[in-house]
Amino acid sequence: IAQQFDTVCICGHSHVQGVFKRNDQLDWEFVQPIVGERYHLQDAQKTIVTAGSVGQLRDGDSRAFFLTIDGDAVSFHRIAYKVTATVEKIRSMPEINNMHGERLLVGR
Repeated sequence: IAQQFDTVCICGHSHVQGVFKRNDQLDWEFVQPIVGERYHLQDAQKTIVTAGSVGQLRDGDSRAFFLTIDGDAVSFHRIAYKVTATVEKIRSMPEINNMHGERLLVGR
């Protein structure tokens, strides 16, 4: 994928938030973001930013997460929402497997 962009690639629907930076040895280093902190993106460094997912989280935290972009920086955010109401709606729809709702309760 790194050959398909020059500097920064931002991906959504990834279920996990994070920043992957390519170092001088061409290895990828993962940075676990801290909610509320700004991460500056550098033109000279290939970077992949994974925005996370508003739903179907995979990190044990049931709050929704997202990021904002401000110029050359990204910030990561978490926000509580009515998880149980969402789970109940999923349970009421026979065409959706209940597992997709149940996992929201535990962020998995």
